[in-house]
Amino acid sequence: MLKDNLVSYGLVCNKFLAAMDEPDVLRKASVISQGLAKKSKSLEDKVREAHKGPEPKDIFFFLRIFLIITGLTQGLPGHFFITANEYWMYKFRNTTLDTVDSKHRTSLQAYFASWTSIVSTVPSVICVMISTFCGHKIKTRSRLLGTISIILGCFSVFTVFIKVNTDTWQLEFFILTMTVYLLISAMGTFFHASLMSLISKFPQKFVQWYLYGDGVSSFVSSILQIVSLSLASSTQVSALIYFLVGTVMMAITLFLIFVSKYFPIVRYHLHNASEDTKKPVHNTSDVVAMLKQIMPCLMLLAILSFSASTTHPSITNLIVSEDVGNGHPWADKYFVPVVSFLFASICSVIGRIAARSFRMKRSTAKFWALVVIIRVTISVPSVILCNALPRHHLPVVFGHDWEYILITACLGFTGGALYNSVFLSLQEYAAGNEELAYLSTITFMTVYHALISPISLVFVKLL
Repeated sequence: MLKDNLVSYGLVCNKFLAAMDEPDVLRKASVISQGLAKKSKSLEDKVREAHKGPEPKDIFFFLRIFLIITGLTQGLPGHFFITANEYWMYKFRNTTLDTVDSKHRTSLQAYFASWTSIVSTVPSVICVMISTFCGHKIKTRSRLLGTISIILGCFSVFTVFIKVNTDTWQLEFFILTMTVYLLISAMGTFFHASLMSLISKFPQKFVQWYLYGDGVSSFVSSILQIVSLSLASSTQVSALIYFLVGTVMMAITLFLIFVSKYFPIVRYHLHNASEDTKKPVHNTSDVVAMLKQIMPCLMLLAILSFSASTTHPSITNLIVSEDVGNGHPWADKYFVPVVSFLFASICSVIGRIAARSFRMKRSTAKFWALVVIIRVTISVPSVILCNALPRHHLPVVFGHDWEYILITACLGFTGGALYNSVFLSLQEYAAGNEELAYLSTITFMTVYHALISPISLVFVKLL
């Protein structure tokens, strides 16, 4: 039986690797893009020619800071929501006990992270479809300002409810929380798509600053969570500090978006942004053609996302220290935010920085595919077999803290490096239509996440 499974798995891998060299996917895309490349100039050349002058100086490094902050904010709402694990465990605890027991979690505690993945899928898919096909009919700046304002309002709602006693209506509060998170996810999708339209106007030397910001969003939210836990005398006070800081960061992003139009370097690269609203609505054939053109990148991004989306945070926020319950602050209070979120984020950022000079070339696509397949084959079982509680079926194989920390380091570094390299390769495959390529990527990945999100709930039940 095992031999048959291994043979079947080998055949699947061979088919996938062969697909990376498939004439209809890779060679056609290569011919098309090479032909277009000969006819078109680089993004920098086209912008320089349109303005008939050199690029203005980035005064006070505003553009770089702006791209880092917007990249950070793009991922921050979701990371803030999930990283506040201690607060949610308190809100949905067994109220008959004096303390939160990691070994005997309630159903709302155990499935909280999984449900956040599920409830956000439908609105995210709808919103990304709207953004891809007709989002450009509204000015990018207006979309950014509108969506971040609504997210700011949602953060304010969460901040208010921290001081409200919900012990007698936990289920209703759970439903309310999921509803507000659904709205955050929808607006976050609009915001993300709008950012893709924005960064498609900039050359790669600026796009990588956006990716750095996106990469540190989890890092920043983890740091703030740990600091708030250290300074506060209770879980409620900690959460209040945490969400207040998050609300302030949303307000700062709103301010930066508002003032960005006054900086010459931003106007220089967004010279034709006003013309985008006059373009016709994208039709399905345009998006499908672009999806085929960038398919090698999409296939790798999908496999990378599978290991992350199905185990983090649904499984990782349930993994506890081997010394939990013994009265040690490290094991009982700081282990999850430090290891599962902060340390994982640090490793991911290091991986992104280390891979900033690497790009996926068509000639090396097969090698990249092999590396990604090996990684996902190892990563998912490794995380599931760590000390995640409660569990009723699968054994704990990696029960020591150092084992989980080592697994987290390897997965964080390789995930960040591979994601950064593949994403930056999109411009090469886009062949002059970067905006549609980025929007098509978001559409594909959002639908893909919607399809695989229930798997995280299944994995929790398998524990």
